[in-house]
Amino acid sequence: MKQIYLLLVLMTFASAHVFSQKMDVTGTVLSSDDNSPLPSATIYEKGTANTTITDVNGAYNISVENAQAVLVFSFVGYLEQEFTVGEKNAINVSLNPNVRDLDQAIVMGYGNQKRSKISGSVSTLDSKEITSIPILRTEQALQGRSAGVQVTQTSGQPGSAQSIRIRGTGSINNSEPLFVVDGIPSFGIDYLNPADIESMTILKDAASAAIYGARGGNGVVLVTTKKGAVNQPAQITYDTYYGMQEPWKKVALLNAEQYAIIMNESRASAGLNPDPALSNPSALGEGTDWQDAIFQRAPMISHSFSFSRGIDCGFNKVSSELLSPRWYSRW
Repeated sequence: MKQIYLLLVLMTFASAHVFSQKMDVTGTVLSSDDNSPLPSATIYEKGTANTTITDVNGAYNISVENAQAVLVFSFVGYLEQEFTVGEKNAINVSLNPNVRDLDQAIVMGYGNQKRSKISGSVSTLDSKEITSIPILRTEQALQGRSAGVQVTQTSGQPGSAQSIRIRGTGSINNSEPLFVVDGIPSFGIDYLNPADIESMTILKDAASAAIYGARGGNGVVLVTTKKGAVNQPAQITYDTYYGMQEPWKKVALLNAEQYAIIMNESRASAGLNPDPALSNPSALGEGTDWQDAIFQRAPMISHSFSFSRGIDCGFNKVSSELLSPRWYSRW
């Protein structure tokens, strides 16, 4: 009995020694951008289920097994950091934002994929490509620039709207894609000045446009406009071009004499007498070529002037201003 009693006493002292090794660690978790607290940041002891989160002030308190414990700090959109506790009872952490290089990865609605894997379903045009040729409407910037995207003019009226089809007709009623300008859905982009566009991204397949639901069934065109940059000098941009416009092809028509001959032959085939006004075709001559009279070669001039700057308004937000009047002169 004495041996059993002695063994129980030794076990009690051993367990008390083990529990005496636990350590309480406190501190705060901040953002490295503006030193603002990160509420609900996760702190856990590596290799265990021991986890806690920060409060609204970014403060935390966690008990670890011993000085060799490793604490992992994480927050959505920030890079993880690990610290060995050692003899420290207070560990303050500043997390860095997880900024991805968009040239190598494309951030999507429910994750991200490498550009090489989805190059056929997503295509991007930058401002240099958009303004490389003179265009009168913003939709013309997509014409012939992306596989599977068709831009056609449904009317011959000058300045008329153009039809955009991404991988064919996907709906019986309206097959136009969804336009999203700076994150805001829009009914079109004809009101935008092409010189004010930073980039245009076309989401073609269902996977890339899934976040937009049924509205993105015909494809999605994401438009990002130019904005001012904080801590940078104001930018003044002037864009102009001069060109000549004329029809590249005319319809082949009959002259007055040829038209009179055809009409007389038609009436004779129908058993009718020739039209008195067309009885002498040779006297009508060439007549007037109305295509030459209407479609004349004309100059075209465009001037675009913009001023942009960025202002730091605090709270890690940037206010941008863009002034971009545009003048057209055509005659």
